[in-house]
Amino acid sequence: MRRPHRASVAGIAGCVGCALGLCALALILLGRFVSPVRAAPQVRAVNIALRQAVGRVVFCITKDTMIVAAVDDGAAAALRAPNATPPRMPAIAPLGAGRVAVVLGATDWTRDDGQPVLLDEEMPALARKVFSATEKLDPFDQSANDIESIGVTILEFVRPFVTGIHYKLDLAADEPLIEVLIGGFTDGYGFELWDLKYRVAQRNLGNDYWDTRPLRPSYFQLYPPEKGQPRTFVEAQYPARLEPLALARAEQSDPAVAPIRNSSPQINEAVTAILNGESNKANTRPTEDFLRLAIPVVAGAQAKLAVGAVDQQQRFQWLLAPENAPAIPAETSAQPGQPATGEPQRPSLRRAGPATTR
Repeated sequence: MRRPHRASVAGIAGCVGCALGLCALALILLGRFVSPVRAAPQVRAVNIALRQAVGRVVFCITKDTMIVAAVDDGAAAALRAPNATPPRMPAIAPLGAGRVAVVLGATDWTRDDGQPVLLDEEMPALARKVFSATEKLDPFDQSANDIESIGVTILEFVRPFVTGIHYKLDLAADEPLIEVLIGGFTDGYGFELWDLKYRVAQRNLGNDYWDTRPLRPSYFQLYPPEKGQPRTFVEAQYPARLEPLALARAEQSDPAVAPIRNSSPQINEAVTAILNGESNKANTRPTEDFLRLAIPVVAGAQAKLAVGAVDQQQRFQWLLAPENAPAIPAETSAQPGQPATGEPQRPSLRRAGPATTR
């Protein structure tokens, strides 16, 4: 029987050498199958630059046409944000299917050094998705689900851009970041005009790094007015503190406007109907002429002006096209609209409560 024995020094050295060799081999193999620990990637904040559309908008609904005029504010200061570019004029966007939009506020969005995304140029595609999906089988359906749907569609489109704003926006209390006016002719109802306002909520996370969240839009119907209210010029301006054109008041107090009204019996008759709260009885052509001549007088000769119109056949045309005017969407297969008869009922729209994030 073999007796136990102590290992000799040479044997110990050999074992140690063998163990070291095995350790080295294990480390080599471990290195092949275990990935080295890498440094955490640096999170790069996306910078969003935006440009505003600033100015005034005038709508006038005549016997058979909705006329929209947009004029810039030549004295407007640059956008209230770092490295801002000068503002542009309110953007008129024909949507097709008898609808038109005017975009105010933040219209041009640029992510870092990329190409700018223009909200007014995206509007026709956004509208097509909504209006084709919510097309009413019953033309006398008085719901305004299509308006609410396009409001949410615009919200989701701009959400990635809004959340990329990490600087403090210089907005007045309750001032929207974006305002969209949507008007047009709807079968079985007539002409309508809506004002959609998009506000944001901001929170300072520290070191002047701001979290920006878009809120659900608010909806205001501007036309037709409540029963018994006058039908006259409908005006909007962005920002709200901008001095309005007040065409109705200017016609009566501005000596430079009076000659325009009195330049022809037709213009005088149309303006008289509008000032009497009966714009829907005014003829279209003299109303167009009055707006094209009177607005530059009130806004200033240097102001840029664009004028478009939508008729009861749901056709849009430029009366005075702006620079780089967007193309008019192709006509749809929808049947031409018919004039509404009687006093239409006001479309129902679920009124949102206090603004909330979606």
